[in-house]
Amino acid sequence: MATRVTSHKTDAPDPQSSADTAVSFALVGGQSLETQLSGWAKQAGWAITWNTPDDWVVPHDYAYGTDFQSAVEKVFTQMAEDGADVRADIWKGNHSVVVDKAGVME
Repeated sequence: MATRVTSHKTDAPDPQSSADTAVSFALVGGQSLETQLSGWAKQAGWAITWNTPDDWVVPHDYAYGTDFQSAVEKVFTQMAEDGADVRADIWKGNHSVVVDKAGVME
């Protein structure tokens, strides 16, 4: 199944708009994806809900830039290209990411 990344936009201000809060988002090879994305979310002031029993070990180091939402979108797009059965719904208004199996309907 393909991975789906859905971004839900609102008029809420972006908490990362200040250059003072810029954080670089990178994955470290050999470590849990869930753990690393949870750390990213905490750094960015977002919440992540992991609704799948699956986790993945990151195969190599990857850098995704300083925008949290863009970094998460890139991670799940990359996973889709690799055939992972997972999706991410990004809720910008309440700063949350929900991760599910791709076949699970809301």
